[in-house]
Amino acid sequence: MVSSRTKLIAVAVVVVISALALTSNLSSESTCDITKQKTECSDGEIAFIESIDALCVDRGVVEIADILETRKKRVLARIGHGGGETNWRADILDQLIAKNEGRSREEEKAQMAHILEETTPGRRTWKSTCPTPPAGLDSVGDWVTPSAVHSPASAACTRLEYVPSPWEAYWNKEIMNIADFGGLPGSYRRPDGAGAGIGWECGCTHMKASTNRAKAWLATWASRKGLANGKQVKWSRDVFSYHRIIDTCNGNRVTGQIPIEPLVGNLRHPRHHCQGDYHMDKDYMLSFSASEVIPPLDPLVRRAFLFDLGASTYDEGLGGASQSWFVESYASKGIVFDRIFAWEATVYEPSKIFDPVPSHVINRLTYFNVPADPRPGAKHNPLRLLMEVATPEDFVVIKIDIDYSPVESALIQQIQETLKLHNLIDELYYEHHVSGHPLHWTNWGRSVGKATIDQSFGNFTKLREAGIRAHSWV
Repeated sequence: MVSSRTKLIAVAVVVVISALALTSNLSSESTCDITKQKTECSDGEIAFIESIDALCVDRGVVEIADILETRKKRVLARIGHGGGETNWRADILDQLIAKNEGRSREEEKAQMAHILEETTPGRRTWKSTCPTPPAGLDSVGDWVTPSAVHSPASAACTRLEYVPSPWEAYWNKEIMNIADFGGLPGSYRRPDGAGAGIGWECGCTHMKASTNRAKAWLATWASRKGLANGKQVKWSRDVFSYHRIIDTCNGNRVTGQIPIEPLVGNLRHPRHHCQGDYHMDKDYMLSFSASEVIPPLDPLVRRAFLFDLGASTYDEGLGGASQSWFVESYASKGIVFDRIFAWEATVYEPSKIFDPVPSHVINRLTYFNVPADPRPGAKHNPLRLLMEVATPEDFVVIKIDIDYSPVESALIQQIQETLKLHNLIDELYYEHHVSGHPLHWTNWGRSVGKATIDQSFGNFTKLREAGIRAHSWV
């Protein structure tokens, strides 16, 4: 009989031999050529390359560069602490970095050319000339001094009519001439030849020609912070689009106007990309305040719901924390959510999900740690649950940002095509990954699919025309 000690020694020997076999020829400079993995690389090297590739799927060139450089720093740190066996990892990372830096744009140009040549219904034609910003693009006038909003008797008597500002109307008309489409002729690349989408010169020229409008936008946003107690703030119809409140039970009388940020630029903060790093800045979206909710909130009759698709955790997220932002932002305007439904595909330990949630919020939170399913009627389709729990009298906010365009687009399409959802959703937040946007090649990468920025303008316009206050999320 073989003793337990002998067995353990035998197992240890096998493990050591296996490890040596896996790392043979990896202890110094690697002979692995990443372009010839199957013939020149060991199993360990191939596994390492595949793990890095998995991190870089659907990422833009700048994000990939950050991933590779960060990973290389970790490897070099290990070498500096006596981890000489990791030299081969540094060699492979150098090859991956060089490959990323030298990626040919010809395939990307061909992809964009194919996209822009398609005859998709409703798609506008892209041109290569940057229009000159017209006179008056920076005027700030037609100020509205709002009085208190007079609510119709019920949600059934309420219709919101969307009115785009002149600024938005100009951008909606010219966006295909202003946008940057990946290095095609006339697509406004930086003088140093950096990746297309990074410069966005024509778009920046137009935003800088509207500096006063941008200032008025941000000043109005800041003033609206205190709307919880019915405070009224002046706003300019030259700058802001708005919804008219129509009382359909009282001769279609207009009972108020509620401003909303205009659909201009790259549908982000007005200074994003052109005047600094405002990539994650949310201080531009004019969300509802309690004084503007129609009919008014009543805990006995009208509840407030938040549906957060791509919720991450309460105080963290790729685009910054969303759960805590919604809870705190709406609370500052007098709106407290009675129920919060969250979906997140990344699997977390329960403690990671629930420990950061404040006690006054956790009783209202239902967290589904599963992917949202876009199939109509599916068990984990958030829109199915929304239609089951909410009524037209309730106040409903939904955010869609799961960083997987096919699912997001399918859900947005369902909302656009379902009248019941028009009557249920009051406010919507959505990050639409599209080509022609400065974040295309730097952050979103191939996740944009075949969507273009003019379609993004069209999507948000249709949602607003359906009576949903749709915001372009970060």
